[in-house]
Amino acid sequence: AQDFVLEVGHTGPLASLSIDSEQVSVLENPLAVRRELQLFTESEALRVVLGLCLEGPGAAREWLQNEGSAFQREPKAEDIQKLKLDQGATGFYWSWLADGSLAFAAFARHNFMATLNGRLATIHAVAAAIDHDVCALKTIPVSEIAQIEARSVEHIAAGGRFDLPVSDAPESQLFFIATGGAVNRDPAASGHYYYRAGQHQGRHTIDILRVGRGLLPERTRVSIQIG
Repeated sequence: AQDFVLEVGHTGPLASLSIDSEQVSVLENPLAVRRELQLFTESEALRVVLGLCLEGPGAAREWLQNEGSAFQREPKAEDIQKLKLDQGATGFYWSWLADGSLAFAAFARHNFMATLNGRLATIHAVAAAIDHDVCALKTIPVSEIAQIEARSVEHIAAGGRFDLPVSDAPESQLFFIATGGAVNRDPAASGHYYYRAGQHQGRHTIDILRVGRGLLPERTRVSIQIG
């Protein structure tokens, strides 16, 4: 599968943009990778949030609506306009100010989602450029995106420790979703992690997601029996 990486400073509407900061997170409901970027030019700032929903297009559209309704002051219904993108995308936008100097736009295509805050003309151009690049990627079934490398641990005692089969690597971040215990950084081995089992016996899982420069994670699931 092809990953999506937002490339700035090259050509088109993204040519004049530079990255001030970016932050990556993993959401659990819906399961998604979220990348927030603060961009700037000599004269303006732009906030872009990119997301890849690992539960399919329906969950991506729901996430999109949630992002659009997360403001303390909602826009008037008549101010919300359809965002014009190529066929297959769903999007909307509005401007907080009549001169378009402060606006918001959001769109989803398949299980990809993006929101943009900034000057209206800029977010229109950048949204179209992002959507164009997303369309150029090879489309694969969500079932393939959701493929997980599975590992199994037959037994660990309550309160026991299991060293996880991953470690930090350049240009990537690790995220963990664990049941029945907690994941901790190993103080004795830099860049390594371990799972500490809790007191609840039974079958539990540790989902490990490694996110690189884009949105598509490498996923490993460790199934573990406590007790």
